[in-house]
Formats: sequence, C-alpha cells, structure tokens
Amino acid sequence: MVLDLEREVEGLKKAKLEIDKKAKDLERKIGVLEMKETEEKARKLGVVPEKGSILEEKLNLGEALRESEEKTRSMESNILKLQKKVKEAKNIVKSFTEKANEAVNEAVNEMDNEAKAKGLNGLKPQWPVVAASTGAIAAAAVVIFVCYGKRT
Repeated sequence: MVLDLEREVEGLKKAKLEIDKKAKDLERKIGVLEMKETEEKARKLGVVPEKGSILEEKLNLGEALRESEEKTRSMESNILKLQKKVKEAKNIVKSFTEKANEAVNEAVNEMDNEAKAKGLNGLKPQWPVVAASTGAIAAAAVVIFVCYGKRT
C-alpha cells in the first residue's frame, strides 16, 4: 500500500512538472504574440523605436527568439538525419560482421575437411583469434563506411 502511494506521488510530481513546462511554454508563446502585436502596431503607426527604448529591446528579443527557434528546428532536423545514418551504419556493420563470420567459418570448415582428408585429427581453431580477426574486419568496414559517408 505504501509503495502504491509512493508511485502515485511520483506520478503526480511528474504530472506537475509537465503542467509547469506547458505553462512556461504558453507564457513564452504569449510573449511572442505580444511582440508581434507590438511590432504590428508600431508599423501601422509608422513609429520607429528609439534607440535603447523598451520597445526596441522587445523587438530585438522577439527577433532573437524567432531566430533561436529556427535554429532549434534546423538542429532537430539534423539530429534526425544523423540518427537515420547511425541506424544505417549499424545495419551495415551487422551485415559485414555476419559475412565475416560466415567467411571465417567456411575457411575453418574447409581447412578442417582438408586436414581430415590428409588423415589428421582436424583443426581446432583458437576462437579468440577468430573473433579478433572478425572484429578487425568489422572495424575496417565501419571505417570505410564513415569515410564514404563524409564524402556524401
């Protein structure tokens, strides 16, 4: 019962934080709208704000806010693009790793079969060495992908 109450309190705290965040966002939006309204009134009246006046400061802040929002949207777009590229790179690395593992396994099986044909007991590959070579191949594939990706 105590755990349920603690969870409920945590849930209420999170809800309060979200409401506070939304309130701040709405206050910011109201401020932006007030700036736009002030700009429009000034333009209609043909008023040029005096240097250092509150109106000029508000106009400058409004412009800076709009520029900041544009930069934020641009950065978010770039982040999404980079996340897609990372996902593609992971898929390529996974594919290269699988192919490298297959190639190593085929080579080991081939060598084992040749050894058996010659009357030997067969090969007992040292798996740390095999894993390291596979990792090296995968790392080389990542380097190639990154270098190629920077050109495009």
